[in-house]
Amino acid sequence: MKTFCPLLWEEMYINEKGDVYTCCHQFPGKLGNIKKSTLKEIYNSRKLQKYRRQSIQNRLLCAHFCTLLSPAQRAKATRDDIKADYTSLKRLKICIGTGCNIRCTMCWQDHDHPKVLETEMLRQQIDLDSVDRIDIQGGEPLYIRQAREFYDHCAAHNVSISFLTNGMLLNDEWINKVIKHSHMISISVNAATARTHEMVNRGSKWDTVISNLHNLRQKRDEAGSNLRILAHMTIIRQNVLEIPQFISMIDDFAVDEVKFGFDPRLKLYLLLHPALRKKLKQQVRKAMENTPDNHRIDTSRLRILKLI
Repeated sequence: MKTFCPLLWEEMYINEKGDVYTCCHQFPGKLGNIKKSTLKEIYNSRKLQKYRRQSIQNRLLCAHFCTLLSPAQRAKATRDDIKADYTSLKRLKICIGTGCNIRCTMCWQDHDHPKVLETEMLRQQIDLDSVDRIDIQGGEPLYIRQAREFYDHCAAHNVSISFLTNGMLLNDEWINKVIKHSHMISISVNAATARTHEMVNRGSKWDTVISNLHNLRQKRDEAGSNLRILAHMTIIRQNVLEIPQFISMIDDFAVDEVKFGFDPRLKLYLLLHPALRKKLKQQVRKAMENTPDNHRIDTSRLRILKLI
């Protein structure tokens, strides 16, 4: 039976307060709290069964503005089991905490009063037996003790782990762990120049991040690891003009792929500045044309912003 969203069966998200959702950070709705119920119990909660039914019946409200699934993914998605076996859960995203060693301009998290999920609670409440991949989020995962501990716990259970890091704490110890246990790592660069990067990622050092990226790539290649390395740029008003240059620097960054996110306020900014968007669109197209193997550029968010 066709369903809009297979992620209602395959993926779950836990925020820093322990609240559990399905694929998204807030939609279609909160399912429970990991501190009060195990993930197995939440997986077949009444709420989640309701959302699965709505998905099958094409009545899922968040389907109208979803940016997580492509049309091709939706077209081939089929499920008919409202109450599913827990083994269907394959991917888990967890925001362990909000602590961070830098202060990014666009970050909404409260780093002065950080929330955190304790490692022992997560160990007790989450059964990892059927989970293939875990995405650990923050804050900065390498800054948060509990995130580092949970990474080691997942690695011990042979679960592949990915995470987004600002790259400042990516030392040799963690590079070796990531090469062995992670399938993907994203480095938050957020600019194409040192000046803009350090303005947006306040407290970060461009030279340190780029050096750590090259070190990671070198050790990955020497080890023959399948780790995929991404440079991630969250587009905001202060760095929007550097998108074309960011695209062209994929090899300078020593990464396998370039990926984008954006501050929700940017859509309005571009709408109010049509001439800028038109010029930027032309520059992005030129940068894509001049970049060898431009399939390594994830353009999904640029399409949403109508820059492609």
